[in-house]
Amino acid sequence: PKPTQILVAISDLVRLRLPWVVLLIVASVIGVRVGLTNPAFRLVFDRYLLRFPIFGEIMRKNILATFSRTMALLMESGTPILEAIRIGGAVVSNSFYARALEDVYGNLRQGELLSAALEKTGEFPVLITQLVATGEESGKIDVLLRKAAEFYEREIKNVVDSLAARSNPAFTTG
Repeated sequence: PKPTQILVAISDLVRLRLPWVVLLIVASVIGVRVGLTNPAFRLVFDRYLLRFPIFGEIMRKNILATFSRTMALLMESGTPILEAIRIGGAVVSNSFYARALEDVYGNLRQGELLSAALEKTGEFPVLITQLVATGEESGKIDVLLRKAAEFYEREIKNVVDSLAARSNPAFTTG
C-alpha cells in the first residue's frame, strides 16, 4: 500500500542519510526562528499557521475568544473604542489578526461602525460581526462580545475534547 511505501522510503532516508536529515532539521528550525524576526515573514507564517487543519482551527478560535474577551473587558470598563481596538490588536498573538485589527482601527478613525470595520477585513466570522452590530444598536457591545468569547471558549473545549476522545483508544491497552 502507498502509506507503507512512504513510511519505508522515509525510514530509508533517515537511516541512510541521518547526518543530512539532522542538519536539514536544525537548519530549518534556525531559519524559521530567524525568519520570525522579520515582520513580513512573520505575517506569512502566522497566516499559514491558521490554515493547518485542526491546529489552525483551534488557533483561530483562541484568537477570536481572546479578542472578544479583551474588547468586552475594555469596553465594560469605559475604554474608548479606538483605544480598545488598539489594545485588542496588541493582545492577539497572531500578526495576521493584529494587521486586520490595524485596518479596523483605521476604518473606525474614518467614522465606520465597528461591525462594518470588522466585516470589511473578511477575517471575523459573521457571529462576531452580527453580535457587534446588535450591540451597537442596543448599546450592549461588551455583553455580546463576552457571549462571543464564551462561545469560542466552548468551541475550543469541544474540539480538544473530541481530539482527546479520538486519540484515547490509540493509547489504551486492552
